[in-house]
Amino acid sequence: MQDPNRKGSEPKITLSPPALFALAAVIFFLAGGIFAYVQLLSRGFQRSSASPTPVIRQEQTTATPLPAGSPSFTPTTGPALQPSPTVAPTQAPAPTPVAQPTSSPEARSEIETTPNPEPTPEETPAESPSPSPTSETPSPSPGASIKPGPVGEESPSGPSDVPAVKNDPAEQAQVRKEVLARVDLLKELSEKERDYLYAQVERARGFTKLAIIPFPSGKTRPEQFQIDHLLSYLQKPEYRKLFEDPTVVFVVAGYADTKGNESQNLEISKQRADNVAKILESDGKIVNTIRAVGMGGSEFFGHGTPDKNRVVEIWLAAP
Repeated sequence: MQDPNRKGSEPKITLSPPALFALAAVIFFLAGGIFAYVQLLSRGFQRSSASPTPVIRQEQTTATPLPAGSPSFTPTTGPALQPSPTVAPTQAPAPTPVAQPTSSPEARSEIETTPNPEPTPEETPAESPSPSPTSETPSPSPGASIKPGPVGEESPSGPSDVPAVKNDPAEQAQVRKEVLARVDLLKELSEKERDYLYAQVERARGFTKLAIIPFPSGKTRPEQFQIDHLLSYLQKPEYRKLFEDPTVVFVVAGYADTKGNESQNLEISKQRADNVAKILESDGKIVNTIRAVGMGGSEFFGHGTPDKNRVVEIWLAAP
């Protein structure tokens, strides 16, 4: 029996074949998109979870294959790409040819021969280029500078002849006159400076002339045999007693003859004194104060004898 409120039969939904095909395509497309999205998410999780693993493996592989004796320069051959221990033997021979030349006999012979140059008898670089031959007597007459005897007139003949700084009153009075006479030769001194030096000489405890070194004309540096002779005397114990007092001052006075230009002769005398002072300091190892003074051209040591006035005096002064 039919329901009186029901009107007719229920409507039926019918789809045509093209509509069914379109609906199936939409459903397939949605299913494919969802599947692809799920695949992307799963791959992302796999990468994030698996990324520390290769880093740890790479660090382990770069650290483990290095043996204890592998050379330090192996990184230049790319050890991270080849962690095999077989790399070490290929690099081991490399340092051998580098170290080999240092032990060769050629290198040893160069080292042994270079520090032994033969000394030249004349050291021309130390000579002054400025003075001309007319600044001093042109005659060479090097007899006084080449004689192989003592360094000068004051050189002792033995240890008994070496005095200490002279303290005898009569002797010191004569020595002070000699020193003051040399002060008077200094033409460049002002009156005030001269008075000061006079006072210093009078106040000094004593003076001793250590040596006198002759020079040939135009030369500003002693001959090598003179240097050797002077240094040998300075090394004697009795001579070292003269200047073992650190207050003792070395005074090196350079002289020239009167021939030629006065200013050039003064320059020559200064260079002679400077060169001897440098020899005392560098070769003689003198630690006392050294004063080098150029006295200029003079006839202090004799008139008409230029060779006697081309000298350097070495004095010791005990202030």
